[in-house]
Amino acid sequence: MSIRHWRHARLTWADAANYYESKSGRPTDWSAFVVFDERDGAIRGPEDASAHLRSRAHLVTVLDRRIVEAPGRLDYPYWVRAQLPPEQRIEYHEWAGGSFTACIDAIADLCADPLDVRRCAWRLHVFVAVSDPDDPAATVTVVVLQVSHAVMAGSALPAFLGALFGADGHPLRVPGLAPAAARPHHVAAAVSGVARFARWYLQFGAVLVRRAASARSADTPAVPFPAARSAAVLARAPGPDRVIRIVRPDLGSLVGRTYTVTAMGVAAVSLAMQRYFGERGRPVVDAHVAVPVALGAAGAALGVNRLTAAIVPLCTDVADPRDRVAAVADALAGERRVATSPEVLRRLAGAGAVPYPLYRRVADRRDRAASAGGVAAPAETAVTSVDCGADAGWTYGGGTFRFVAGIQSLRPGMGLVHSFSRAGESLAVTVMSSPLLMPDLDRYATLLEEGFAEVIEATGGRRSGTGSHR
Repeated sequence: MSIRHWRHARLTWADAANYYESKSGRPTDWSAFVVFDERDGAIRGPEDASAHLRSRAHLVTVLDRRIVEAPGRLDYPYWVRAQLPPEQRIEYHEWAGGSFTACIDAIADLCADPLDVRRCAWRLHVFVAVSDPDDPAATVTVVVLQVSHAVMAGSALPAFLGALFGADGHPLRVPGLAPAAARPHHVAAAVSGVARFARWYLQFGAVLVRRAASARSADTPAVPFPAARSAAVLARAPGPDRVIRIVRPDLGSLVGRTYTVTAMGVAAVSLAMQRYFGERGRPVVDAHVAVPVALGAAGAALGVNRLTAAIVPLCTDVADPRDRVAAVADALAGERRVATSPEVLRRLAGAGAVPYPLYRRVADRRDRAASAGGVAAPAETAVTSVDCGADAGWTYGGGTFRFVAGIQSLRPGMGLVHSFSRAGESLAVTVMSSPLLMPDLDRYATLLEEGFAEVIEATGGRRSGTGSHR
């Protein structure tokens, strides 16, 4: 294999970051779980799960890959083809009527166990005979999808669900995903890394010369970086344990509003956080939320993870719920404009020129500082949302689709995250937290449900726009 072909299989820095930073207890994988009815009373066994995946394997071959490190880590990791039989991708759990909450607790434990992307990029967990959260007399099947963030971002979830459970059988395509090499080629990887480092070194020297000349002439002022955000006031380093709870607002009452579902949801989060910590004598002041912003074609240099973040104030100083939604919506729009500005896009694209050894050294230093509590998180919580579309006719083993819920990863310094997942007529809000930050996540979930109800009621008179789950 030529160096050129090997280079095409190399991960971008944004995708490689999610591979490198994923550690035991601190995974960067994204996960989701899908709930299906078991109304006919039939429990599908492990053979059925394997047969279902085997029948869909030809639709998800783009994910048949693993990561190989370049010799001496001289260059960014590379994708290499890898095929695993369905039996090695599925873990089957007979739940025997166990409670839905206990199943969610088990899923939280799974989320703390990162994928070994050197072996495979995704896996499934199938929980059967789980007590139905809406009907104690019935049971449901819960299918958990765990995928490396290096191979797929949450925006690909609808296509992934369609390939695994849809009737049309469309092959999965992931925008920005590099082609996998047929086999490892260590010589090509090493030579590519050395050449990349030499090229960067020469370019960096030229940049320094130009900057020195510019500074002497003082003709052009430097473009400033965005102002630093305030230090986190609620953040705690997440421990190995995490808890998940789900809130399911009435989607029918959210659509047709002036404000997007994301803006309304962030306002509900703002109310819930303020009340939860207020009850514990810890007022929320100058708090922010991180909201991913999709860059689309503008972020092509980032590979799969064509994302940046808008750091949005939670506007806790605005008392009226309707005014708070308006303030959040304005702040979100403004920060999205900043996050997609030409300066930010150039900086993100330029980061890809940094050689992997230098990237690893800087990342190691930052990681040690974060572990020691020396780095403040830019936001106290995070909210992400995925719209899976109105057509959610997915099935598993004859059972019909109920709802899908996404799961964000906890990161150092951020012990509370939210995921909004819309599919068909269902909306699920998944909350994950470290008990170090929120010992009583059930109470927080109740406050979040109340926050959604207040926001929906407060904005009920505004129907000039259409809600968007983005």
